[in-house]
Amino acid sequence: MQTAEFVQRVEREMSELGSERAIAKQGDQFAVWFGVEILGFEVGLVAERLHIGGSGDEKSDLAVAEEDVPIRILAQCKFSNGGSGHYNKDEVEEVLTARRRALEFPTLGHQKRQEFSIKYKAAEQKPERLLSVGFGNFTPEAFEYAVANKVVIYDLERIFQEWLTRRDPARLPIPKLVSIPAKEDSLITRGKEPHRTFITTMSTKMLHKMVQEHGLGLFSENFRYKLPSSARSDAIAMATKSTLENEPERFLDRNNGLTFVGEHVNWDAKVLQVVTPQIVNGCQTSYAIHEWYEQRLKANQALDHLPEGEVTVKVIEAGSEDTRKIAEATNRQNPISARDLHSNSED
Repeated sequence: MQTAEFVQRVEREMSELGSERAIAKQGDQFAVWFGVEILGFEVGLVAERLHIGGSGDEKSDLAVAEEDVPIRILAQCKFSNGGSGHYNKDEVEEVLTARRRALEFPTLGHQKRQEFSIKYKAAEQKPERLLSVGFGNFTPEAFEYAVANKVVIYDLERIFQEWLTRRDPARLPIPKLVSIPAKEDSLITRGKEPHRTFITTMSTKMLHKMVQEHGLGLFSENFRYKLPSSARSDAIAMATKSTLENEPERFLDRNNGLTFVGEHVNWDAKVLQVVTPQIVNGCQTSYAIHEWYEQRLKANQALDHLPEGEVTVKVIEAGSEDTRKIAEATNRQNPISARDLHSNSED
């Protein structure tokens, strides 16, 4: 699917949402669509409680402060026809203003906004995720301002990629080969070919480069795409980013690491070459690391000047059927329903 086709699909789904839920303005339709398709909430919950409205047709506030969600989310959503929006730091400032208004002036605005502000302030002990969402492109200055103020930008490119992982992962091409540095003195090996297991470490910067080069097809077999809500998994991702930013030297001992599966592994005492690789466990870690670096690179920060940690990597030789069994076994620490697993077996 190309970007233009995706844009048309979003606009069609927005229109359908508008008809079904009596939502007239495009900005409101887009906010509800984003809450459902990207944040992963049920459409009735988004339309009736999480969407608190905006001041114009092109933007709308979306807010989460629910008791059963482990983080708070405040998003400023901007819509432009055809994905043609051009956004700057003013859009990032709007979500910061919305946050200040919720915390400092909870009695302002209509009743729904006031009710949200009270819940948002009462949940101050929960981690907070501020999102600036735009159906188009953001300037480097916007990314710079967002990074400085701990706001995450969702531009059209990111919205498209995250939608693909949720709605159509089969369209993500699986890489043919990835290389993982693995010197003999830092590598554990077990088993015999063609069923060997290797354990080593990888730098977070190298992992970011791998995701950047090979795309989200690295994760197409990962069951975590089927989790009910990314808002819940975001709590884990936020902890991962915090460690990388503030204590990168502790990343190795605070993270469970990654599991790669490949049809074959070539090892020449310096590098593991994994054929048809899939990260079947560690998608949250991988994507959190990639997002953290990507936001800063788009803000024109140099990768060499950014913090770097290490992550444990397990590489397993296995066929396609074994890959799914390994994915199931290694993903048991987060709840995944039998229905989720069954739906994957039918892909």
